[in-house]
Amino acid sequence: MSLQGAFRALADPTRREILVLLTNRDMTVSEVCSRFEITRTAVKKHLTILEEGGLVTAWPQGRDRINRLSPEPLQAVSDWVGFFSQFWDGRLDALQDAIRNEPNRKKQMNDMIVKTAYFDVPPETVWTFLTDKDKLGIWFHPAKANLVGGEAFECYRTADDGAKVRQIWGKVLVAEAPTRLVHTFEIAPFNGKETRVEWELEAVRGGTRLTLTHSGIADAAGETSLPLVMALDSGWDEHIRSLRNQAKGGGQ
Repeated sequence: MSLQGAFRALADPTRREILVLLTNRDMTVSEVCSRFEITRTAVKKHLTILEEGGLVTAWPQGRDRINRLSPEPLQAVSDWVGFFSQFWDGRLDALQDAIRNEPNRKKQMNDMIVKTAYFDVPPETVWTFLTDKDKLGIWFHPAKANLVGGEAFECYRTADDGAKVRQIWGKVLVAEAPTRLVHTFEIAPFNGKETRVEWELEAVRGGTRLTLTHSGIADAAGETSLPLVMALDSGWDEHIRSLRNQAKGGGQ
């Protein structure tokens, strides 16, 4: 029995109906004919194809023939189809998981900015530019005080009339010089909600690897999260570029 012959036999709906009939008991050609509104010749042709496909066994009984279902070849067909059923079950499960996780994935895309930059100065130098109020003003925004663990901070901009306008504010959560600085980050569009900024400094040969992670933006910004993420993403690029240039020159 070949699978090709079996599938050819199964391709016709009438032959499939005959197989269903034979699951109940052995049947003569005459008994099979009585169940269909087609000629005896057509039924015999269908039975011959089923026999050639290995799905039916037949033997003579008087002037008629007895037909019996052959379960082994059908099991082989079932196993072959079952392989692909399992294949697709796994893929469909993966698809279902992907669809289920899509909202979280989209939220994560709008919720976090990660930047990595390299500096040819030691971590101690970069740390100073992240926490010293005067050096912050060179590459970022001027601060009213140094960034110290457990303390609130404010960065401001100078308006056209000379007034100092609060631009960014938050609280320093972790200050582990010169390797890790974590602080909240608030701006007016966040409407009183906090985001989180983490700076990680790692000494590498010849300098420092800096990793910035800005998270929690989607929850703070709501419906405007994507445009705001894009603006912040661009802004961090410019600030880090300026930080690299200023740190290299010592802030002079």
